[in-house]
Amino acid sequence: MSFPIDLMGKNVSEYKEKAQQLLDLTNLNGFENNYPKELSGGM
Repeated sequence: MSFPIDLMGKNVSEYKEKAQQLLDLTNLNGFENNYPKELSGGM
């Protein structure tokens, strides 16, 4: 998933940190590797 970010010359670790912050905010910790179809509609 980080390959396009790397191609743009961006710092991948910053994007990973921001993604983790969003997961924390939405209480989706532990679901980082799930496909959207594997999540409940209420999540």
